[in-house]
Amino acid sequence: MMVALLCMTASGGFDWIRLSRTKLYMLTVAAAFALAMASYLFIGLYLRPGFTPRGLYSPFLYLILFSTVLLVVVSLNQKLVPGVSVQWLLRPWAWFTALSLVGSLIFSGQWIANNGGRGLSGIAMRIVVLLPATEEELAQIDRLDPKDDLESLLRRATRDEKPAVCAAATARLRSDPEFLERMATMLDSGYAEPALTFLRDAELTPAESPLRPPRAQRPGALGEQCTRAQLHDVGTHAARTALGR
Repeated sequence: MMVALLCMTASGGFDWIRLSRTKLYMLTVAAAFALAMASYLFIGLYLRPGFTPRGLYSPFLYLILFSTVLLVVVSLNQKLVPGVSVQWLLRPWAWFTALSLVGSLIFSGQWIANNGGRGLSGIAMRIVVLLPATEEELAQIDRLDPKDDLESLLRRATRDEKPAVCAAATARLRSDPEFLERMATMLDSGYAEPALTFLRDAELTPAESPLRPPRAQRPGALGEQCTRAQLHDVGTHAARTALGR
């Protein structure tokens, strides 16, 4: 959608808005974002309508999609459809997009106010994870010793890391013949969170599977808020189960 609207902007489709071409491009990107947010909202309401009829929201989804497609197709193919004008659609579409943009800004501001820096850092981390791993990152994993740098490797072998980095850290951990014993020791200690997070995210081998605690007993690093004492209890239980105590 964004690419199509940018092409429409380049062809002069929004020149009736008295702004420079650079500002029009910026406005087009914002408009595409606003329409995506509006579509996301109506999809959510359609899937979970609550006490309201579901059919109340589907017309908005179709209007957003087909009005944008019609606007772009006709504007970019005037030679194929001579005499066909979408001026009657352009201004209502622009007003709806403007309202969607205002609503998106209000929603984004409220989300930032509620989640603060932690929420923004979480989004940034999700974006970073999608990037390819660099040679330096992989070399750094190779320099870590699975005996002396166990905690560092465990923290790099989670879903919060890039897949290649996570795989390299996991392989580095398993290269240590005493890996299971070190994991059991950490689980039995007062600081089991890195080990529990690894057990949550990794595809465990048959030898490692006994270390994973039952789902009902996975607090804290595994999805629920908990105290350090609760983490210690869960880790102790997992360690003793793995060691057959």
